[in-house]
Order: sequence, then structure tokens, then C-alpha cells
Amino acid sequence: MRALLVAAMIFLPTFVFAGPPFISTESAIPMEKDSYRVEGEGQFNKIPLGPKNSIFSFSFRYGLVHNLEIEAKLPYLFAQEGPKSRNQFGDLMFKTKVRFLKGREAA
Repeated sequence: MRALLVAAMIFLPTFVFAGPPFISTESAIPMEKDSYRVEGEGQFNKIPLGPKNSIFSFSFRYGLVHNLEIEAKLPYLFAQEGPKSRNQFGDLMFKTKVRFLKGREAA
């Protein structure tokens, strides 16, 4: 019985709903100057007989100058474990993307 269960877990497909970077690959090239992008993301975790967590985060990217992009990301946590629940903001994350060297153009 155990071998059948292991074989089923290996060979039967599982469904995963994923967001970036799985739907589209993020570019290594920073955004153009004065352009921006706003993104939202959601993660849901539900473990049987365990805690339920949901994290929603919003990110804002901006092309500050030529070859420099900045990003700010703010998550919000919804957590429930038994009768207790808590909702709070997570840590604010800042990222930068700099293009030091320009690669050769493809022919």
C-alpha cells in the first residue's frame, strides 16, 4: 500500500497556481527612466489541522534614472491558528536593479 501511495505521488500530476517568475521570466534589464509598474501577489497556505496563512503583497517599481530601477514591496499577513487570528503588515522591502555593463546586441 505504501509503495502504491509513493508511486501515485511521483507519477500523478499535481496542480500549482504560480505567479512571477513562473508565468513570465523577469528581465535582467532595468526599466526605462520614468516608467513604473505596480504588481500584486497573493500566497495562501492551509495545512490540515494547522494554521491558515494568507499573505498579500504589493510592489511598486520605478525607473529612477537610465539603467537604475528601484522597487518597494509591502506584504500584509492574515494568520489564523485555532480561535486566534492576527492581521499585520510585514517588513517593507527595498530593492534596486543596476545595469553596470551593457552586453553585446544579438545579431
